[in-house]
Amino acid sequence: MAEKNNLFEEFAKPTYKQWEDAFLKEVKAETIDNFIKEIAGIKHKPYYTAADKQTNMVIPKLNLSSNAWLSDFVIEINGNYKQANSDALYALERGVQSITFSGIINNYDNFCTLLKDILIQYIELNFENHFASEQIGLWYKTYAKEQSIDFATLQGSISCNPFKNLLLSGNWLNSQQTDFSSFGKNIYTPLQKIRTVSIDDYIFHYAGANHIEQSAIALSMAHYYLNELLKRGLDVDTACAQLQMNTCVSVDYFTEIARIRAIRFIWSKIIERYQPKHSCSRNIFIKAITSDFEWTHNDRESNIIRATTQAMSAAIAGCNAINIRAYSYDNDLRKHATRIAINIHHILREESFLDKVINTASGCFYIENYTLKIAEKIWELFTEIESNNSIAGFILSNKLSSILDNRKKIFKEKIQSGQKTIVGLNKYPPKTNTPNQLLPLANHPLSPHQIITPLTLFRLCELYHD
Repeated sequence: MAEKNNLFEEFAKPTYKQWEDAFLKEVKAETIDNFIKEIAGIKHKPYYTAADKQTNMVIPKLNLSSNAWLSDFVIEINGNYKQANSDALYALERGVQSITFSGIINNYDNFCTLLKDILIQYIELNFENHFASEQIGLWYKTYAKEQSIDFATLQGSISCNPFKNLLLSGNWLNSQQTDFSSFGKNIYTPLQKIRTVSIDDYIFHYAGANHIEQSAIALSMAHYYLNELLKRGLDVDTACAQLQMNTCVSVDYFTEIARIRAIRFIWSKIIERYQPKHSCSRNIFIKAITSDFEWTHNDRESNIIRATTQAMSAAIAGCNAINIRAYSYDNDLRKHATRIAINIHHILREESFLDKVINTASGCFYIENYTLKIAEKIWELFTEIESNNSIAGFILSNKLSSILDNRKKIFKEKIQSGQKTIVGLNKYPPKTNTPNQLLPLANHPLSPHQIITPLTLFRLCELYHD
């Protein structure tokens, strides 16, 4: 008998039926149907093989040399500029690479107070204040000049999101035309590295949107903003460089990996139609934020575990930046909670090496299959929104509000009845009840002249105790 060179030729390749028979024998069952679960409207089998692998899917990735992400930390200003500056320095000293200042900045002096002793040329600096993005941009340029720093070398974002006030208050800040009038004025050349337009899907996430809705609405909003920038004379490559998607990552580990990969896949397909000159334009900058939608007020340890697995989902999915929320915003726990959040980044990098492998989830039959299926669902809703005169028509016709209108009631019934389980809340609550302050939700004052039904943001732990 001729000698065989490959050891694996000695063994017959198992068929899909053999895999299924082996599984049923192991679990002592007659049919696989009882083990098929539905998550996010998609049916999931208990196992996947090479027969389920999708060979026609390519997930684009921004960093071709590594899977590195920026560790970001959000600082709530709340009118206390010295404290916000102190909190930023504390986070930077412990290894954070990106700082996001969230809130109103009244004048240039306060702007300078925020940035005191911060080496802005070595980090990403982000400002979340969609009411005054143009003014903040001017202050930032002035400050860089005073510090003898070339503004073109600075990295980060100065976010503008005109739909935000409409969705949360029920009306435009001034009017649609006025709110969009400054849109695109604060644009920088391709040589500069400041992103100026943000898509914040936490608005839909905390209003009760499911994974499909959250992603499709965010993609449609990004597409709308892209076209607004093109109308103002920007080429597609410069316009794409302005966009940043801030996406909330839930506790659904595999779903979030597949969802974020699907967002990248769909966005690349959308941009292909605009024929960009640079391949990087097919990648939208994604910052993941660990959502506390399912966190609890009195189980800090469970919140830390949740934050860790959420950050893992974001890292494996290939996000450009990750913001891990602190388990508590109590004044007496501020520094410890900040340090724990930052150390999660270090563990995922230095001990788990998640930044060392490009496209970490590639080759996992289950995740590859899930990515394609969830992408199909997202694309279906995306095209439906686009057919309703884009996201603007979808919002102004109250279709978005009507979809999310009764979600709060549905979640309240599920959480109070025990149909939905949350450890530390309605299952295995801690023996000692130590109240824990979470970051306040960004519900805006309601407009007295509402043109749409505003979205109401909530957390499940608040519904349980309501």
